[in-house]
Amino acid sequence: MIRLNTAQRLALNLDSHIVIDAGAGTGKTSTIVDRVIEHYLANDQRATRILPKPARAPSIGGGMVTAPASERTNLQDWDGLLPSEVVLLTFTNRAADEMKDRLRRTISRIRPGPLGEDSKHRYDPRVKSQGFIEQLLTLLEDAPIGTIDSFLSQLVSPYRGKLGDALSRENVSDAARAILVETSLRTIWRLASDRSRIGDAVDAGIPAHIATEVLSARDRVAQHYSGRTSASRVLRALVGKSVFVEESSRKVMDEEGNVDRDKLLAMIMSSIEEADIDEQAERVQKIIRVVFETIKECIQTPSASGWAAETRMACLEELDRTGPPTDSWGKLCWMGHVLTCTVSPTTLMAKEMRHFPRLKLPSDEWEAGIRSFADIKDANLKALYKTTLKEKTAELSGIWSDELGSMVLHFVRMAILLGESEPPQVPDDWSKPIIALEMNIPERLENPNKHHHFSLEAEIQNLRDLHLLHLGFQGVIKNLKQRDEVHDFDDIQRLAGDLLLANCPEVCRTFYHPSVQQALDSIDQNSPWRDDHIHRALDVISNLEKNRNLAGEAASRLEAMRADIESRHLLLGQIRRRFRAFIIDEAQDNSPLQWRLLSRLWGPREVREEDGPRADTPWEPTVCYVGDVKQSIYAFRQAEVTGF
Repeated sequence: MIRLNTAQRLALNLDSHIVIDAGAGTGKTSTIVDRVIEHYLANDQRATRILPKPARAPSIGGGMVTAPASERTNLQDWDGLLPSEVVLLTFTNRAADEMKDRLRRTISRIRPGPLGEDSKHRYDPRVKSQGFIEQLLTLLEDAPIGTIDSFLSQLVSPYRGKLGDALSRENVSDAARAILVETSLRTIWRLASDRSRIGDAVDAGIPAHIATEVLSARDRVAQHYSGRTSASRVLRALVGKSVFVEESSRKVMDEEGNVDRDKLLAMIMSSIEEADIDEQAERVQKIIRVVFETIKECIQTPSASGWAAETRMACLEELDRTGPPTDSWGKLCWMGHVLTCTVSPTTLMAKEMRHFPRLKLPSDEWEAGIRSFADIKDANLKALYKTTLKEKTAELSGIWSDELGSMVLHFVRMAILLGESEPPQVPDDWSKPIIALEMNIPERLENPNKHHHFSLEAEIQNLRDLHLLHLGFQGVIKNLKQRDEVHDFDDIQRLAGDLLLANCPEVCRTFYHPSVQQALDSIDQNSPWRDDHIHRALDVISNLEKNRNLAGEAASRLEAMRADIESRHLLLGQIRRRFRAFIIDEAQDNSPLQWRLLSRLWGPREVREEDGPRADTPWEPTVCYVGDVKQSIYAFRQAEVTGF
């Protein structure tokens, strides 16, 4: 390894998990190749110290192994990792082929001897015979080196019967998938709404028990998005993220398939850090307090009874006096009230908001409640007011347009749209600058000059309609894929999630009790390698066994449910046992779902009597991320650089 620089040497640390941020031209591929080979040859590394050996054949024959048996190594006795135990993932087939080719060429150069390198060979004292190199090269042919899709496909392939899947082995091309999507769209829109022809929808692939609801939802969605063209764009986007849609739906829907309002708001709030909301609210309050005090000093002081009721000034005083609430959603609503009070109504949802237009509070049917800036007689006070308001207006624009403010503003505007509370001190005849519409859009708007949005109830109904339509669409596209005998990577990821118990397996949903399904669907998103949700499901079964009246018609299946979950959990442990190291190239291009599926393989593996105590570590295999945070080329697959 004498040809490696210091940074590359550090990247060969096999005693801990490691993240390598490496751009183009930094020797990343060479370093990955050397790390893989180190995993193969090092007999003292984290993986060999804490993880038991998986099942191994003592020897292999054929392939590139031409050395006599006396020069071959008994693979059961080899203390390093074998190629089948090291997962190397790239994100294109071309990159995988290149990586495997580099590994072949590098391994074929290794010879027994003192550590060193010349123009033809690399010498390593850990290699005792050339026969072992031939064995490595043979094992390399079937090593898990490839794209994440091919890896998951190979992973689920032996277990498709257990997963209730009968997909073909042919993966649909991108061009063919686009045609399938468009064909499915045309099919969805072509189906008649007439109940007497509901059989046509079922024949097209829409599940019979929701066919009527799907067609009704289709018509409402078309109205919601002002026509089929816009609705089709939304549907195309959903199909491109079908696994994500299904997971999200499980998070926000109750057992009856209805969107739960509280779960929806909780899901929205899970996307933002509480500390970010707190910091932004503090910044807003600090500036608003200065503005409020400046108005009192330079323009007008309140009367003995306070500011005129139902005015913006009275609102500003109350918002300043009470300050932000303690809860995060309340803080977002509070900031929304501040913006509604102080920003020009026509720019409240614009890219650039106008804070304190013309250096004063806006005034419409909701009056400002203070004298005009022009009424200030004292030149010094007028100058002070003008200077302060300009400065604070610029600060407000700054804190709402920087990285933190832009992100929080997105959620503040959601609070304005979805929140039910109004700013304090608004008059009875005041209409919000953004008017909520119910699901049924009126033919004519009463206030066409105002911004309009759908109410929370209408949005919840639309989410349910989109989910129903998505289910129907998936049924149609599945029907077409079965007709053409093809599958795509969404199908593979869905099956992988079922196999790795990232959720309740789809094939089990008609068999498991709803509370067991719910437990299996409650995986910890922040620690998806843990199996707590599986243990919760087994605890649910134990409780149902003690109170069989709560199990209903599923009472007779409780023992079978337990046996099925335990067998699937045991299988998961056996699958995990096969892999002792992971190297993920172009890690910045992983989607959250892909991270979750991969990390399911890092949890507790099967432990046998001869293995000794289990290692006390969250991630059992040694994991290495390699990527470049400045380059992400797989955003179309919901890749997130922030996950790297």
